Amino acid sequence: MSLFYAFYGEVDAPSAEVQRLIAATVGAEHVSADTIFCEGMNVTVHHVEGNDVENSTGRYFGFAERTSATFTFDNLASSDQRERNVVRMVASISVIFDAWPGRGVLLHNGERVVLQRLADGVEFDSEWDDWIEIEGVTPYLSAHAARRLTQPLL
Repeated sequence: MSLFYAFYGEVDAPSAEVQRLIAATVGAEHVSADTIFCEGMNVTVHHVEGNDVENSTGRYFGFAERTSATFTFDNLASSDQRERNVVRMVASISVIFDAWPGRGVLLHNGERVVLQRLADGVEFDSEWDDWIEIEGVTPYLSAHAARRLTQPLL
């Protein structure tokens, strides 16, 4: 089974704009029409429109989803590469939150909320062990709240 994280947010910007921001943050090696490639990970960005907004994952969290980004990790990548890509992913979400106001969530394998901004600020799931184990995530953890997050999809 592939390891992936899915970001769903209120960001109402063209996919290409969000894609450029993520590509710059992750140090992309190649960018196609809808996918960003870097060593050990690819990121697909999608702008949600029309009826898809009403049926989107964002509705479970009380917002109209306008942008999704899926971070898919290469199963054959080393643990060091996976950790670097987790840091790149967290940095990307942080940059998105800085660039655009609005709510958003990051889900592990489409189910578990591991990071969110729903009200006053960014929050990390304090029960998600990966945050503690990856040194490069520490600056993000110290800058934001960490608590047990509600899991409406589990």
